[in-house]
Amino acid sequence: MACWARSAGLTTEGHTTDWDTCGPDCPTDAPEHRMRRKDRTTFYRNAACRLNRQMIDRGADLVIAVTTPNRRFATDIRYAHAAQIPVREVHVPDASSKSTG
Repeated sequence: MACWARSAGLTTEGHTTDWDTCGPDCPTDAPEHRMRRKDRTTFYRNAACRLNRQMIDRGADLVIAVTTPNRRFATDIRYAHAAQIPVREVHVPDASSKSTG
């Protein structure tokens, strides 16, 4: 995505997701809010959503939402609209068509 953005003349910022740390709203008595990896370790399944909201809160100029038939990110898109940030949806037919840029 960053390669595409730069080729379109857009400025990009790098952000990483902290998959291991739960958010302040995590229910400590409900372990099902964490997902299990194949190696049996767990991760916070809402980490990407948390990162998306942090980027929006920091004043993103544009949200590019890459959606698939199974993943729409509707909550994040509504959050961006509420913050008056323009959203461009890029529809990908299936998860195997992901870009590596």
